[in-house]
Amino acid sequence: MLLPQDDRLGDMPVASGRGVFASELDAAIEDLGPTLRRRFAEEVSDGILDPGIPRPSGARLMGADESEDADRHAIVPTEDLYEVAMLVTGRWGHLALPPIEVRASGSFKPQRRLAVFRSDEGPFERMPFSARMARLEELLEQRRLEAIESYRRREKRVPGVSTPTGASLLSSRNWVGAFSMMVRAVRFVRKQLEYAPRDRSILAASDGERRALVPFGLRWGILAGDGNQKLPFVAYSELPMATCPGAGSCGVYKKDSRSGAPASGWCYSFKAWRYPAAFTRQFLNTLAATASRAFDIELASGREEGAISYELEVDAGMAKTSREWQQFVKVQVLRECARVVRSAVRRGMETNLLPKDPQNTGRTVFFRLFVDGDMLSADTVAAWMTAVREMAAISQRDGALGPRGVPGTMAPVQVYGYSKAWGEFVSADRRLGRAFWPENYTLNLSNASVYAGSDVEALVNELPITRGYFNAIDFKSQLKNLKKIDPSSLIMPSSPPLPNVSVDQLRGLLEIGRVRSAEDVSKLLKLRFGVEIKSSEIRDIPAPASWSENEKRASLDREQWRKKREDSFRKQAFDLALRRMLEDDALRSKVKEELARDEGFVSVSAAKRYLAKNRERSDKRLSFDRAQHVERKLVALLVHLLFQAAERSESGSCPLVCGNCADVGLTMEQERLVYGSQKRFADLPAITGAVHRCASRVPTLGYAPPLGKTLPAGVTIDANGFAKGYRRLPGGRVELSVGYYGADVHIGIH
Repeated sequence: MLLPQDDRLGDMPVASGRGVFASELDAAIEDLGPTLRRRFAEEVSDGILDPGIPRPSGARLMGADESEDADRHAIVPTEDLYEVAMLVTGRWGHLALPPIEVRASGSFKPQRRLAVFRSDEGPFERMPFSARMARLEELLEQRRLEAIESYRRREKRVPGVSTPTGASLLSSRNWVGAFSMMVRAVRFVRKQLEYAPRDRSILAASDGERRALVPFGLRWGILAGDGNQKLPFVAYSELPMATCPGAGSCGVYKKDSRSGAPASGWCYSFKAWRYPAAFTRQFLNTLAATASRAFDIELASGREEGAISYELEVDAGMAKTSREWQQFVKVQVLRECARVVRSAVRRGMETNLLPKDPQNTGRTVFFRLFVDGDMLSADTVAAWMTAVREMAAISQRDGALGPRGVPGTMAPVQVYGYSKAWGEFVSADRRLGRAFWPENYTLNLSNASVYAGSDVEALVNELPITRGYFNAIDFKSQLKNLKKIDPSSLIMPSSPPLPNVSVDQLRGLLEIGRVRSAEDVSKLLKLRFGVEIKSSEIRDIPAPASWSENEKRASLDREQWRKKREDSFRKQAFDLALRRMLEDDALRSKVKEELARDEGFVSVSAAKRYLAKNRERSDKRLSFDRAQHVERKLVALLVHLLFQAAERSESGSCPLVCGNCADVGLTMEQERLVYGSQKRFADLPAITGAVHRCASRVPTLGYAPPLGKTLPAGVTIDANGFAKGYRRLPGGRVELSVGYYGADVHIGIH
């Protein structure tokens, strides 16, 4: 067991920047592109490339400090990254990726459904771990050389752009640096394989010391930070599909028209692969987890992972559930959560200290386990659950707070995740028993699992950790579905969450997707938003003076021009509509109030009072003072309201900004109790139990557990067979029905 106060372990940076999809809005906002923002459309489009350059299938060579225009033609085909990812674990989805010649031959077929429990070969390409690492190093070297050559070609086209060389290779933030860092990590793992199994460690030091400060001797953003002061959380990811044994239709099973290799399906995780830092983070996290598992399996069984059957590997992996990598991540999570709590205490926020119940006292911080990727195996489930349980131990929480923190001010870290690997959870339950599951972990069943409709679905629902389906809706598909809805059929909820937003305005938002011309913009704004603007005032993108003599190229150019023109019209319509809506004082105040709550204050005035008392922070601009934040928040709230109106529902589905779900759907009385004072608001989860809705295991009022369900600790059944779903609030008992398993719709992508 690794402890947070172990001074041999170094803190790792928290990932930030492009490709970090810790919240659903970050991942889904790009799909809003053609409808809401042209710049998002450009993000998800490869564009029309020079005819002499092969068209990419997704990934672009781009560093965080480099311009997109300069790197427009420097590309890494996504299928090349598929091959890299698959070799890390030896898997691809629920069966190994077929050989390239099989895929290119056209004989690649959708994979079969798995049995309840795996046996024999399982979802592997059978290759001993050491052989796989050797092949992976060779492939990464090849990819690095290809990347360097791609940059050199770019140098000839783009003045002032150079290719990193020498020592700058590893420090470079583009694909050359990314592959260099990955090669170094694989070489570290291969070096460890030269030692006896008992002496191997991903934390071993090269200078003879038994432990280094960081895995592989490298620093990268293992975790991503997101959320807000109200409901902060951190997140962890691994490579999608390479770690997804339960992936079904979401996965990568269709063929690329150019190479015959699979191209990405609707899984949003692959969008991050356009960014070198994002792919590198997922790769290194997955490599660390895989190597740690492989070391333990060989230590317990005497044989390499990948060289024995799935069942024997799981048995060997179960011999030691306190696994090195999961323990290291646990330390990083506790330290990051402690930083959040210390900051809250310094700001004077109450932490709900309960002297009579120290185990459950303090401020709650959430950890989302697997934004990208999934549980690789049953023994991996066991290793994560062991680490998760320790995240709730008061000794470890106080140890993470350190001498700068106040003991008892951090509550048990609440961990939640989405998974399609239901068979792995059921298999772990069969081996370890129902009492093994930690009370601070919540499992949401993710859509498109290969197990859907099988016996496994009923079995995984019996587990005490299982919240059930959180009915995820593919955001891009749902936007298309909204376009099909007759705007006249929208019904405003009886208690609209946004003041002075009319049904006409909601209809107008739906109709923006139908805009094709400047005249359409003018008519829509006047009819739905009361904005008078002449067609001549709308910016247009004129057609080129001439088109290519090549008919195919000319056709492609005309289509791109038409698309850019229509996207520009829609963006202008949307911007003007938002501007008009924010001219309403009540609506603007409501949006700012929501932003203030995200910052940890009950109101804008409370935030301003805080800044006035803390002169050292008086120059700080909070989000409600930033026009861009106000507009972004309004977009999220409007999308939420659109789904409410379209679904004819008041269920309070997720408004897409993770961390805002706790107050969605509260009645006026409940809101008065929660936001009555800064003190009451100090720890919203502790007061209301309305945590991240997808992390809650408090049942919906009227929820009747299915046969065989083991209920979470503290949940009881009333005389009518229903699970009790109330919480006591200041001023008396108030029944809440927000965010509890059994009855929610989540607008997002899982």
